[in-house]
Amino acid sequence: MQDKLATSRQALKEQVWSDIHVAALSLAMDGGLTSATIDRIAEKAGISRRTFFNYFPSKEDAILGIRDPTIAPDALDDFNASTDDNLTRTVFLLARVFQDARPPSASKMTRRDVVTKFPDLLGHFARSGEAVAALVEPVIRTLLTTPETTPSDSLDDTDEAQMLVSAAKAIIISAYVKNPSIAQSDPTSSLTAAIITFRKAIA
Repeated sequence: MQDKLATSRQALKEQVWSDIHVAALSLAMDGGLTSATIDRIAEKAGISRRTFFNYFPSKEDAILGIRDPTIAPDALDDFNASTDDNLTRTVFLLARVFQDARPPSASKMTRRDVVTKFPDLLGHFARSGEAVAALVEPVIRTLLTTPETTPSDSLDDTDEAQMLVSAAKAIIISAYVKNPSIAQSDPTSSLTAAIITFRKAIA
């Protein structure tokens, strides 16, 4: 019974989140970014201003349909249980966090379409990606750290973690550019192909 109640609550939260995003994007498309005020978005979505801020920190996030990045426990479990090499593990963890921070939109427009329409949102979108990378990097660093790690080794681990995350970002972007639909579907095959291409390019 409690599981059903929790599922129902989560479904309601997802619906409210989607309603706010669709309302924000609709107002922006109809009248531009300035017309998509938080008060108008809340009114169109049928919620209070206070509820808006329970779901989005800004109207830009609502228009783009992005969330603050988090690492889901099951994503971390998959990462820790993986026997793949460090690059592959990093790519799939980073991709999962990206997907969770940028869930499928109820709108027919892709986020790339939205940013193309409203270039002012590009910086905001880029900062979202930086936040994802910043969240994942310490996790990758723990992958490289051992009990015998010295302070100088720790600096090397930081550099290596940054390189792995940067390479993973490049791989994910390449896969997305080639197949934008992976943003709303299982990206496994596209990411695997992009990793293979990356390895060939640096060989």
